[in-house]
Amino acid sequence: GSLIKKEEDIMTYILYPQVGLKFLKGQAIAEFTSDMLPLPLDHQFTRAMVKQSFPEVKQLWLETLPPEKRAGPAQIPTEFQVEVDGEPYEVKVIPSGGYLVAGAAGAAQQEKPKDVEGGIKSNMQGTILKIKVKKGDKVKKGDIIATIEAMKMEQEIKCESEGEVKEIFIKEGAPVCSGDLLVQIL
Repeated sequence: GSLIKKEEDIMTYILYPQVGLKFLKGQAIAEFTSDMLPLPLDHQFTRAMVKQSFPEVKQLWLETLPPEKRAGPAQIPTEFQVEVDGEPYEVKVIPSGGYLVAGAAGAAQQEKPKDVEGGIKSNMQGTILKIKVKKGDKVKKGDIIATIEAMKMEQEIKCESEGEVKEIFIKEGAPVCSGDLLVQIL
């Protein structure tokens, strides 16, 4: 007979060709079944998935209470401004289920300033492809500071004045929006 007994068997094979084939042949068994879903927060697979999704967080606690009902770390932001095709939209994300909290050993990022004296901002949305300067470099007007990629096109961000690179607010591979602060040159 055929290995395909129902439509979802096709998806199993497409998504997981090696393990899926063994499963469909009966050589492998399911690790857990759908009646066990959703998995509880304290399940080993839940913890493994969270650790894989957030490798930069060294220590994590999975909480079942929403942040506003427990004392401790600051609340998780739920309101964001997103940009789609250059149009800004206000979005509110309503969490359901567990909450991820980074501990003191976790990756606590400082909020970067919106504007500083001598700041150079991105004029477009994209991804930082290459940073061409480092802190302490002397630069002249017209020097290339960074390269941003957007829609498969690269754009060079050039220095607007002569000075020294005092601070770099970006990392290679990081997304930026139009108006985001890139570097400070004084």
